[in-house]
Amino acid sequence: MEILPGSNESYLILAGPLKDSYEEFKVYKWSASKKKADPLDHIDLKGMKPEGLMQIPGTKKWHLSSDDDDVCSDENDPESARRFRSIELDID
Repeated sequence: MEILPGSNESYLILAGPLKDSYEEFKVYKWSASKKKADPLDHIDLKGMKPEGLMQIPGTKKWHLSSDDDDVCSDENDPESARRFRSIELDID
């Protein structure tokens, strides 16, 4: 969960299955003034298994990093070969 800049009460939530599965991940925006988080359906995470969501300072842009399970490298690969896939998102 990440707090949205300029707000003490708005959060981004990166949600997905607890165990490895083919269920899709989603990004939600939640405000403390609401009882329910709103899905950001315009963000397509199909085929991704996200690990982190980080804001680019001073912008409304975010980087979402994904290790894509067995598609990207893992702990058994040499350190120089390890990588994550990343997409850039615009989120208000």
